[in-house]
Amino acid sequence: MEPTASPGSAPPATIEHTAADPTAVPTALAPIAAAPTTDSAGQVTLQTRDGLTLVFDRQIGRFVRMDVQGQTFSLPTGNDLAIHLFDPRGNPLLNPQSATTSRVEQIDNILMITRENQTMGVRAIEKWVEYANHIDLEVTLVNTESELQSRAIEACLSIPIDMTERYWYHHFDERERIIRRNEPYKTVLQKLVDIGSFGDSSFHLKTDIDINLNGLNLISDDRSGLALSINPERPAAYYVRYDTQRRSYDACFHLGIYNEHIRFKNTVSFALSLFVPDEPAWGLRSAYAKYIAIYPQAYAGRLPRKTTMVVLEEYRYDAFPDPRDYRIGAIWGRYKAQNRRFGVDDLVYIWPHGYYDRGMRLRVSPSSTGSVQTWEADIAACFALYEDIERGRQPFAETCTGSYPFATCTRQRSNGQMYGPVLEREQGSGWRRAEAYQMTVSNGPNFLIGTFRLPAPFEASLLQDADGRWLNSISFASLITEVPWEPGFRRCIFDGLNPDPGIDVALSNEPRTTPAPTIVRNFGELNLEIVKRANGLYGPAYLDTHPDEGINLYHGVAVDTVGVYLRPDFNPRALRTASLPLSYDRATGRVVALEHLTTLAFLRALRASLPADAPIATSGAPISGILYQDADYVLEEFVKIERNGRLIDELYDETLENKIRLINRIRMGAYQRPITFSVRFERASGERAFLDQINRYLPLYTAKGVYINIDRYGANPERYFWSEPPARSVVQAYQRHLHMVHALNVAGWQPIPYATASRGVLVERFGRDYVTVYNPAETTTTTVVTVNWRAIGFDAAPRRVVDAETDADLPFDVSGDYLTIDSLSVGGLAARILRIDPPRWTVLLPMVIAL
Repeated sequence: MEPTASPGSAPPATIEHTAADPTAVPTALAPIAAAPTTDSAGQVTLQTRDGLTLVFDRQIGRFVRMDVQGQTFSLPTGNDLAIHLFDPRGNPLLNPQSATTSRVEQIDNILMITRENQTMGVRAIEKWVEYANHIDLEVTLVNTESELQSRAIEACLSIPIDMTERYWYHHFDERERIIRRNEPYKTVLQKLVDIGSFGDSSFHLKTDIDINLNGLNLISDDRSGLALSINPERPAAYYVRYDTQRRSYDACFHLGIYNEHIRFKNTVSFALSLFVPDEPAWGLRSAYAKYIAIYPQAYAGRLPRKTTMVVLEEYRYDAFPDPRDYRIGAIWGRYKAQNRRFGVDDLVYIWPHGYYDRGMRLRVSPSSTGSVQTWEADIAACFALYEDIERGRQPFAETCTGSYPFATCTRQRSNGQMYGPVLEREQGSGWRRAEAYQMTVSNGPNFLIGTFRLPAPFEASLLQDADGRWLNSISFASLITEVPWEPGFRRCIFDGLNPDPGIDVALSNEPRTTPAPTIVRNFGELNLEIVKRANGLYGPAYLDTHPDEGINLYHGVAVDTVGVYLRPDFNPRALRTASLPLSYDRATGRVVALEHLTTLAFLRALRASLPADAPIATSGAPISGILYQDADYVLEEFVKIERNGRLIDELYDETLENKIRLINRIRMGAYQRPITFSVRFERASGERAFLDQINRYLPLYTAKGVYINIDRYGANPERYFWSEPPARSVVQAYQRHLHMVHALNVAGWQPIPYATASRGVLVERFGRDYVTVYNPAETTTTTVVTVNWRAIGFDAAPRRVVDAETDADLPFDVSGDYLTIDSLSVGGLAARILRIDPPRWTVLLPMVIAL
């Protein structure tokens, strides 16, 4: 591994195309670049204005040439640039060499290619669209079998070009030279997925599926490069690799065709973009700048902030989407009071952190025996209860209608079915069995009973380990939890639902713990399944049926709590399987980013799943429950992780390399939104130690524009920062961090710094005014800082460079487009923030002389 280069400059990327709303019905795209040309030999050329060319030969039905920024690649027969399809076991479903190319059509800037394998019952429709600064590929897969079955498919775009001796980028500041080896180059998280949770329940196959850590991948050298990315608002589970044995650059998508989907029973689609970085020598940073130019909706850029880094008190329509565009109500009670029709009773309720089954009441009794002491027993018992309900076995002693406690109950059997035993944890220890006592079928929205059933999607949203256990996907589960508002009865509860099992959860009977999912205590597929089914997307068979009122079609959705992390199953145009938008970095042991998915994309998908006039309600300030993550990317805590048999505190013990990796991963996933780390300075035994630790550990995050939220410090006793403020010197040190990070984020982080520093000093740029430098060494160093003032946006040489904290002038020299600070002293583990002031302009005003 090596750090990326810091080259010269060129004009920054410009915005050429705004991607279409992913929730809209697909329409023909208007040409933005010149239409593809077709010569007399029948070759179609797709060509951007910045050096990417694809040539398709209609006579032989394949691409024959690719040009990448002046380098020409002949595409050999036998390994076509095309879509290859495989089943979950890796068996070929469609090979472009043997498949029938049934149709090739050119319309304006679009090239349509259709290939089919009738034996395997699959068809692939490739839609290549030429734009000025990228080439889009949208692929639709069609299940052509006579009996439509749900099926899982892996679709790979293979680009057979030799990219050895170029660089594979892991993140902004880490790359690896590609050499011939057996293992492909990847930047992925590997997950064990039970394919049997999707489609035909008789088909079970556990397989390792790779999920990309980056939404954007790049292979390049200092002269040319090729980037692959997906549209951030058309999320999908995919990965990118470079196979040196096959000499192929591949993007592979994990897809599923769901035969019960009311709109897309036999199709699934994905979208991909190919483009070149404007400045290859800047590596992935340049590719990311181009990515922002292609998908400007993914870029938050400058974001006005309060110094306290709080935005919820004053909602700004110029910084965030207008909630009125999405019919968002603020608080359920207020919304209900304004309009009974759109009140709480007509809202589907989403609990993203987990849920209680509010419609059931269980009674417990002691049990003399028991064996499984983990939550597996609780999960198995709850699933067994749901299965009995679905199969009409009537496990409850009584069924009730109406609102509790005024419900009318009917006796169904002398005693309810018993489940368990499970281990009692909340009220002493011992084994308990649970009796299915009462089930209320009309106590508000109840999603787990009756025709409106959800156990299958719920199971599909949780991933198992190799032994079939659920623990890696859930932080807590119980068959016998007693809720505060209804003492005496127990319920099933699933809490801490974790869509990313890369974080291991300790077994309940083990004394040692591993990191619990403190960041992602929620899940996605179940949430949108609730919305889709309750609003009739799957047809009337899935709607909740009230015993007196009949079918209940819900009209809206209520979202509880803040920060809804989601899975790409929320795509309204097609269901997907094994789709997880979170990234997990093995080196740091952390979930680090929302991958390929903005919160706005969720909001649009949610809006598309509701009737046009249906409301969305939240449990807090206006749309904060949905859009809070667009204001801040928050990691709740620097947690302890286990590595090589010892606990690592990320604040204190983590390596610089892994800290930078964590910041860069989040930066790529957060789309330049300001980032917040919530940190506890646990090892600060007193105020002096606290001050020393602030001065030692905060400068890296200041230089990177990452806000560190300190809510407490110390361990014994634990002190809360604002309720028990420490000495003024400590508060002032922390305020310096707050003020500088605020200024940097108002300016807006820029992918390409157009600045370099000698002697290993790290550089970032915010807006055109701020350059930050950080010295990772323990001792003071003197560095040479060079900035391309024209590339960062000035028309003339700056007049001043100052230390942003002290306003002290820093001497500099100008030569051509570059300014140089020859000897900038930076303390050990310290940061300096440089502010570059624009040049003075002489303004000539007209003079009026009265005679």
